[in-house]
Amino acid sequence: MYVLINRKRVEYLEKSKHLQDQLRELRSEIEVLKVGEKQTELDHLHEEQVRLGENKYSTLRKLANALVVLSSTAEDGEIE
Repeated sequence: MYVLINRKRVEYLEKSKHLQDQLRELRSEIEVLKVGEKQTELDHLHEEQVRLGENKYSTLRKLANALVVLSSTAEDGEIE
């Protein structure tokens, strides 16, 4: 009798552990979906820029270089 009860207890604990793991996995999947639904177009653009290795410093560097080019072009008389 004790062996049967112990076996049932072990089965119950294994099933319980398995169900807890499944529940944890489903919760994390739901959280990912919730975050995805809340993202705006700007969030998606930011993710793409980060994926490409862009950040605010590289963007500022590009802007500074563009200003240098524009100012030198204006000094040469090409821009009025």
